[in-house]
Order: sequence, then C-alpha cells, then structure tokens
Amino acid sequence: MVTILALLASLVTPAADLPCTYLSKSQQELHQVQACASLENGQPVLNAGVLADLQFDGAEGGLAQVHVNRRWHWVRPDGHMQEVLTFDNGADPFSEGLTRGPGTKGVAYYDRSLQRILDLPYAWGMPFQDGRALVCADCVESTGADEHRALVGDTWGVIDRAGKEVLAPGLSLQEAVSRRDLLP
Repeated sequence: MVTILALLASLVTPAADLPCTYLSKSQQELHQVQACASLENGQPVLNAGVLADLQFDGAEGGLAQVHVNRRWHWVRPDGHMQEVLTFDNGADPFSEGLTRGPGTKGVAYYDRSLQRILDLPYAWGMPFQDGRALVCADCVESTGADEHRALVGDTWGVIDRAGKEVLAPGLSLQEAVSRRDLLP
C-alpha cells in the first residue's frame, strides 16, 4: 500500500529532475544544479529554491537567463519562462526590446514581459535594427567540425516591426543586407 501511494505521489508531483545552469544571486557566478526543474505539460518549471536564487537583470521587470532542458530561457521573477535562441552561449539578447525564440510556424519575437509580439512563418530572423529585421525563409542551422553553428539558406528578405515584408524573401543574404541599408 505504501509503495502504491508513493507511486501515485510521484505521478501527481513531478520530480525536479532536469539539470540547469544559471547566474546565482547567492554565489555571484554561474551555478549548475542537477535537479532544478520539472516538466509540466511539456514545459520546464523551476523549483522554488532556484527561482529565489536567480540573478535578475536591472532592467524594468527584471529577467534572468536559465539553461534548462538543453535550451536557453528568459525567466520573469514570477517564474514564467520563455525559450529563446542561443546567442554566444547564453539567451538571445534583447534588441529594440525584442528577443527571438521558437514560434508556431517558425521564428517568433518576444518582448521583455515574454509575450509573443510576432509569430512569423520564416525559418530564421535576425535581431531588429532600426525597426527592421532580416528574415530567411529556408535557412537551417549547420554545425561544422569546430562545433560552431552557421546558417545555410539563400532566401532572405526584410520585415518591419509589425512583421510586414519590406523586402520579400528571395534575395541572397548579401543582397538583403545591402538593400536593407538603402531603405529609408
């Protein structure tokens, strides 16, 4: 009977069995924890001790970076997390108030409250700069022998902050960059 109750309890309360890495407030350095989060409905949820130890940035609303379930996430103080792209071994930084992450059909852009602002059908999107972002319709990530990732694809365009195409995808990366720079 005790074994059955223990089994039922483990099914109701998922074990915090996902390892993670984060900037620790108490240790003032990157900290690795072997059991810091559990999966609930397919999404990682941090345990209370890790959430309390996160070093949040000084920006309004404060966010922290956590690497859990083999992905980088931005985390709000209330524990809400959003998976984002990896950039230089960390969470994708915000550019013009937006960060990039997975969307329903391709790349998405999220604001500092971690709300999805744009959900786009493009395979890849660059950070916004001067109100525009380069997007690629057919790009895939490729890993070289040195483990660095590169984008492979040649159907680039430019969008504005509303997600509207300023230049429709169909250009090489070099053409899209040069034309983007000529746009008013």
